[in-house]
Amino acid sequence: MVRNVGLNVDTIRLSGSLKNLRKELELLRSLEINLAEIPPAGLHFIFGGKLVFSKLKEVLEVIRDFPFEYTIHMPDPVNFAINREEDFEIASAVVEFAKIIDAKVIVYHCGSQPGIEGFDLEVQRLSLLADIIGDKNIFIGIENLDHDIEWTLNICKNVGKEKVKLTIDVGHLFLHCNGDVSKFIEQLELGLPYAVEIHFHDNFGKPANLCWKDIGEKIWFAYLYGVGDLHLPLGMGVLPLEITFELINKYFDGYVVIEINDLNRFQEDIANSIRLIRKNCFCG
Repeated sequence: MVRNVGLNVDTIRLSGSLKNLRKELELLRSLEINLAEIPPAGLHFIFGGKLVFSKLKEVLEVIRDFPFEYTIHMPDPVNFAINREEDFEIASAVVEFAKIIDAKVIVYHCGSQPGIEGFDLEVQRLSLLADIIGDKNIFIGIENLDHDIEWTLNICKNVGKEKVKLTIDVGHLFLHCNGDVSKFIEQLELGLPYAVEIHFHDNFGKPANLCWKDIGEKIWFAYLYGVGDLHLPLGMGVLPLEITFELINKYFDGYVVIEINDLNRFQEDIANSIRLIRKNCFCG
């Protein structure tokens, strides 16, 4: 069951501005959405790995005007698979923020890769972070980047704590499968029963590294060629939506966040993505 459908608040769009935060949350309200994914890196209340409470108070004053449900996206560079103490300090500050706003999920980008050291360290630190959450009803969702679901699920199972689950980014997964629908379905069937959140956006199943570098790394060219992690509204790419919705209804219990980063191009298309999910998924 889909417990709620929301939209990401993008780090770059915020750029540290409380005015922009309010504008983003007003957009959600206008779309009749009451779930927002907040990126602490886009705001201005963590400095040097520590919460700055005077700045946090200003952020909370805005958020409290919008009694939504919230999830949080851990800053992208935080990587528990490398021995960098600052990462855990930042993550701990994010957990404290999550407790204050009663967030449902903290999304963490998986840092380790098969064949590279760091798996055990990542498991250890995720376990410690779950301990910091304690008895709060907050989950950590390990998000796949360029990973098989087997890998992120293995991390989840090795942590072995109820609060640590998966965030399945279906756009990333479709790219990782090179647009192979059969493999994509297999991966979803494997991971969805263990997921607490889904990131939903569309693309053409063509990884950026399969094309010329000057195209894949520049989003305005990538749109033209249909390559890479485009974060398109649903239906603008070739993601197999019908079977994805079927598998969500069969296996999933959690939150869905639509990730659209480019509002200049796609703000008018968000409502249709929301409509598609609400029409095709069992929503609580």
